[in-house]
Amino acid sequence: MNILHRLFPPLGKRRAMRIAMRHCQPELESFKHCSASIDQLNIYCKPTEPCWLIYAPWLDGRDREVLRSSRIIMVSKSSGEVLYDGSANDEG
Repeated sequence: MNILHRLFPPLGKRRAMRIAMRHCQPELESFKHCSASIDQLNIYCKPTEPCWLIYAPWLDGRDREVLRSSRIIMVSKSSGEVLYDGSANDEG
């Protein structure tokens, strides 16, 4: 473990969820789940650094009315920055 890793430990799953919630500000129950696996996603310009993948609501009130792609938020494990907020390209 290098010195930077000790001074700035990787971001945990719970903190990533809080950052995503602050980012889009829905009700807490709206988030589906959080994982670290982004390999199966078909996202253009996928972040190369380790990040948490959070499935989030679209917040337009139409989540149950429309067949569409899931919304995902990717939060950097090292900095806590939101790296991606958009379509998971998993519709159809």
